[in-house]
Amino acid sequence: MTTFPVELPGVQIEALSKDQYRILGEVNQKLYDGGATQQQKLLATTAYEIEQNGVEVELEKIREQIIQLYFNILELDARMRIVALSREDLLASLKIIEAAVTNGIALKSEKNALEAALINLEQQTMNCGHLGQP
Repeated sequence: MTTFPVELPGVQIEALSKDQYRILGEVNQKLYDGGATQQQKLLATTAYEIEQNGVEVELEKIREQIIQLYFNILELDARMRIVALSREDLLASLKIIEAAVTNGIALKSEKNALEAALINLEQQTMNCGHLGQP
């Protein structure tokens, strides 16, 4: 029916369009997925835990390197102090030997031996100084 058969005075009713209209809606909801969602969550959690463990392993390696570097610095510092004390001892001995050579009590070869030891010690000092540089 596209027209209204009743006519009223003062009211005009237009004929209805012959087009048809349809509204359709669809809703999907899974009732059961066979545990797939739970497995995906478990997989994501496991992947996260594996990544966390990898990060922790790398962090531990970095900590070990820092500790090793710290103890290397302490060892280098101790060596430098030992070399400095040895240098002071050699310089004091050299003064004594120089006086003894001047007075004829010691041989010049003893003085030369102390000077050679002092030069060797200076080379060790330079080697210790270069250890910390790239």
